[in-house]
Amino acid sequence: MQDQHTIDDQSHSTYPVQGIFVPLDLPGLRILKQNIREDGTIEVHVISPKESEPCQYCGKVCEKIHDTRIRMKRDIAIRTHQVEIMLHKRRFHCPDCQRTFTEIDEACGHRRRATKQFRDHLGVQACRRAIAHVAQEDRVGPRLVHDCLVEHVNHLFASSNRTLKETGPLPTPRSLGIDEFARRKGYCYDTILCDLEHRKVLEVCEGRNHEDVVKKLKRLDNPSHVEAVSMDMSGIFLVYVHEIISHAIIVADHFHVNQQKK
Repeated sequence: MQDQHTIDDQSHSTYPVQGIFVPLDLPGLRILKQNIREDGTIEVHVISPKESEPCQYCGKVCEKIHDTRIRMKRDIAIRTHQVEIMLHKRRFHCPDCQRTFTEIDEACGHRRRATKQFRDHLGVQACRRAIAHVAQEDRVGPRLVHDCLVEHVNHLFASSNRTLKETGPLPTPRSLGIDEFARRKGYCYDTILCDLEHRKVLEVCEGRNHEDVVKKLKRLDNPSHVEAVSMDMSGIFLVYVHEIISHAIIVADHFHVNQQKK
């Protein structure tokens, strides 16, 4: 896309540019101009190269532009510079049905406030850190980060035929790990199920009582596939596991054994 880059002459006279402009991965868009604002934000104006658009009401191919409106989209930052995509969205006028319509935003999606690559970036970061921290660092709202996290996790789950629904089946590992952890020490405990062989978390459920844990164990798509279950030595999960996976070998995990020795 380097041949599509044109530098705004006015930006050179106002703000001296030190460095280079980096081509953006925005297929299907043509760059009109770009400049760096006083706060360091890189502003890139883009537009679709298409000269016509089919009418969304009657299907007639239209070329007459009614007007153009600019929509700001966020993109991945370049070093310390925030990047804002100024998308010039055109409204076409249909000569047949006499109606106006806005061209489809293929780069970001309908009513999306950020590019796909930026949403993917937010989703990956939110898997590793707190949503509030990601939102503060990237200067976006926590709601956007949350939506990107859900979108990213849904994509990951779809690749392994899983779902975020609490009633969906869980892939059954050969070596299952089950443990409790405290959300609030001494008050609120949750239960976690893990695939120890592939080092993956299968599910986290609220509570550690019989009803909560058994409900999660019943979601395993093939309980007979489990060969061993690792748990602590308190035996709190022993009865629950024997109820659903009675054939599996029970193993005391090394972490709790070492903690007991200390």
